[in-house]
Amino acid sequence: MFLWGIITAVVAAVSTYPQLLVTRLLLGILEAGLTPGATFLLSCWYTPSEIGKRMAFFLTSAQMGGAFGGLIAGGVMENLEGARGIRGWRWLFIVEGSVTCCVALAAVFILPDYPASCPRLTEGERHIAAKRIELANIKIDGKIAGQTRLGVWETVKMSSGDWKTWAIAVASSVGFFSSSPSPLPLLFPSCPFSFSFFFSCPGCSY
Repeated sequence: MFLWGIITAVVAAVSTYPQLLVTRLLLGILEAGLTPGATFLLSCWYTPSEIGKRMAFFLTSAQMGGAFGGLIAGGVMENLEGARGIRGWRWLFIVEGSVTCCVALAAVFILPDYPASCPRLTEGERHIAAKRIELANIKIDGKIAGQTRLGVWETVKMSSGDWKTWAIAVASSVGFFSSSPSPLPLLFPSCPFSFSFFFSCPGCSY
């Protein structure tokens, strides 16, 4: 996430279309870990019957961010236009990148560890948190109901062979196309983000 913020700020320095494409592609690659990471973290703390509501809040917050993002962007561009000889749209990326870097640094101290090793909890609380996840057949210490933990490629193979993966891929693509008047330039540079989400859920569940 810290690198994501840096690349966002670097966009302010681009001067050619190829540079914009490269930075946009890098943003998509770095952004790819956000939703899978959040899904994985939530799945470590909540049971399958509980995680749906939490993911709904998480995804809704992204939509709310988009709703207010335009207002914030307008304010930044209007008030910083020409400041220190820099165009307003460039300031927008500098501000957004700086805020992202600050949030990333804060997340190191704010985000909890795994239930069995979270230092904020007492020994009894850690035991309860880990036990309830284990009873839901979610992996604990690399084991899932007596089975060994799946590797990266095994997870990718399982995901790509599941029809539900492709169903959510189609549904998400429809959402991308419907969210912008001109979606193609925005969609393809962000493909790493799109497909990372498709493969995140099985990795968290098995």
